[in-house]
Amino acid sequence: PACLVAAVTLCVPVNLALAFFPSLGVLYPAALLAGTSFGGFWGVMPACTSEIFGLKSFASNYSFLQLAAAIGSYGMAMQLASRTYDAAPSDPSPPMAPPPSPGPAGAPVCYGDECFRVAFLVAAALTLVGVVTGAALTRLTRGGYA
Repeated sequence: PACLVAAVTLCVPVNLALAFFPSLGVLYPAALLAGTSFGGFWGVMPACTSEIFGLKSFASNYSFLQLAAAIGSYGMAMQLASRTYDAAPSDPSPPMAPPPSPGPAGAPVCYGDECFRVAFLVAAALTLVGVVTGAALTRLTRGGYA
């Protein structure tokens, strides 16, 4: 579980950096850290699942964890991010912006860093909750590894 905490901890600064410093200079290192975190998390998850829950129902437990991640991703993408974008202030003619692409009439168009800031902050807060929960799990299972 400690490796899971380490992997997930990388995502907190990634989300905060994307919320407050949205530029290409930040995007590339943030993508690298997010990919490292994602790979570290899912690379260690099968071993942690078998250690915490045992091998008797490993396939069911691991599949349930993957389903939980898929449901969370759907909620973050379809509900939080889309509502954040729709609620962001839209400017019909921002400076240096490309012309708006054709779309449904009246659809909001958002330019700038406010479009997804709330979504990144919520993601950072949820990731921090995951770090704290993982640290508690690590503390509870520490006796099993001594």
